[in-house]
Parts: sequence; C-alpha cells; structure tokens
Amino acid sequence: MTKETMDLISMDVIMPGLDGFQATRKTVRDKVTPQIPVILSTANSQTTDKI
Repeated sequence: MTKETMDLISMDVIMPGLDGFQATRKTVRDKVTPQIPVILSTANSQTTDKI
C-alpha cells in the first residue's frame, strides 16, 4: 500500500462546523501535515478576513 499525502490544501474561510481558520490551525499542528501549504479563500470583505 502506498502512502499518499496532499500537495496543497485549498478551502473556504466559511464552512459548516469548523471554519477555515480553525481547520488550518489543526492542519499545521498535526504531526503528519504541517508542511502542506494551505490557501484560504473568502468572499468576505472585512479587513480581518483578508489579513
């Protein structure tokens, strides 16, 4: 069995249950996935969302 990992994670900031910021924190703290780049996108126009 081949172990495969993701090359990139792309997600929206607004998701049901766990938002993109929370999911990113979990991803970078996990022992297996901290090196995977994460791209967050959003349609929100608030400055805090853009930063």
